[in-house]
Amino acid sequence: MYALAVFAPPSLERKLEASSARVAVVGLGHVGLPLAHAFWRAGLQTIGFDSDPEKIAQLACSESYIAGFASTDIEEMHKSGRFCATGNFTRLGDADAILVCVPTPVTAPGERDLRHVIAAAGTIATHLKPQMLVVLQSTADPRTVADIVLPILENRGLKAGRDFTLAFAQQNPASGMDGSIPGIVGIDKHSGAIAETLYARAFDTADHGTGRKEPVMA
Repeated sequence: MYALAVFAPPSLERKLEASSARVAVVGLGHVGLPLAHAFWRAGLQTIGFDSDPEKIAQLACSESYIAGFASTDIEEMHKSGRFCATGNFTRLGDADAILVCVPTPVTAPGERDLRHVIAAAGTIATHLKPQMLVVLQSTADPRTVADIVLPILENRGLKAGRDFTLAFAQQNPASGMDGSIPGIVGIDKHSGAIAETLYARAFDTADHGTGRKEPVMA
C-alpha cells in the first residue's frame, strides 16, 4: 500500500519568519522605490516593476530619479543580489506579496483618476496565485480596494479571503521614508493581519489612526 503525501506550500507568515518571502512593488515612483528599498533593507528579496522603460534603464545603471533618494542606495540594492527592477510583468508570478503604488491623481474635487489602479489590478489578476497577498498603497479612498480592485482580482476564479489576501495601506506623504507603517485595512481581518505582519518587517512604528485590521467590506 502506498501513501500519498500532500504538502501545502509555505504560508506568507512562514516565509517571513524564514526571510524567504519575495516582495513585488508595482510602480517605482516617489513612493514605490523607497518602499522597495525598505523591504530590501529588511532582508527580503524585492522585485520592482514599472511600465516606464526610462525608469527601468536608470535603475539598471543605479541612477536615482527621486530627490532625496541616493543613487548609492540603488547600487547597494543591486550588489546584494536581492533586488531587481523590470518591466516584465510576467515575473509577478514569482512574488509572495504584491504592493501596488501607482498614481491616483485628483481630477476634480472628490474624484480620482483610477486608470493606473485598474490596469495594475488587471495585470496582477493574470499572475495571481493562492496564498498571495495584494496591497494597494495609496492616498485614494480605502473602498477602492473593495469596489475596484477586488472584482478584477476575483474575475479568474480565486476568492479574496479564501485563496488570497487583499488589503489597503493608507499612504502618508512620508511613508516609506520615515520608518512608519501606513494605516492598514484588510478586506477581512485575516488579510489585514497578514499585511500588517509584512509591513512590520520593514517599518518600526504603526499609524493607528485608520482602523487597521478592520474589514474594508461589511
